Amino acid sequence: MKPVIGVLAPLAIAVALPQCSAPLAGRPYDKKMEQTHTMYRKLTCNMMVEDVNQTVRFYRDVLEFAFVIGVPENSQTIVSEADPARPLAFAIMQQGDVQVMFQSRASLTADLPILADRPVGGSIVLYIETSDAKPLYEKLRGRVNVLSDLHDTFYGKREFYIEDCNGYILGFAGDLPVQEVSGPKANP
Repeated sequence: MKPVIGVLAPLAIAVALPQCSAPLAGRPYDKKMEQTHTMYRKLTCNMMVEDVNQTVRFYRDVLEFAFVIGVPENSQTIVSEADPARPLAFAIMQQGDVQVMFQSRASLTADLPILADRPVGGSIVLYIETSDAKPLYEKLRGRVNVLSDLHDTFYGKREFYIEDCNGYILGFAGDLPVQEVSGPKANP
């Protein structure tokens, strides 16, 4: 088993990130800034791991997280229970309002080849849910390093990935309109 500090280090990075942007409180009121900030709904840490099942066991048994969903290796099937006999490529775990995603190196590097040579533990993707990813993509394209263009997924999201000024990877996703959700689109 990996030392606890190694497993929790990516979470410490995620917790420290809010210090990068000053809160709106105490700053002059700016309606445009408020509209920009209210577009974001949620930030979820997606951590690259070598063994999703082992990570699920650790978060369940040690940190008391609940298994939310998973995707078995070589599959686009979403499962609601972890089966120890079936390796997972992706899982979401939750404890209270804290939710984390774990994705196998093979699965994540298929989506984001830039991560292939990066070490586990510092290779995280901050996955930020937005009200609508398309206008944000249009706004950011040409201003940032886009790692994965805007695309629709089999799990009902329209998403894209960028690299921030520090080299952190940020994923932005919005829900697809119901009529557009259908069939396999992308691997998790």
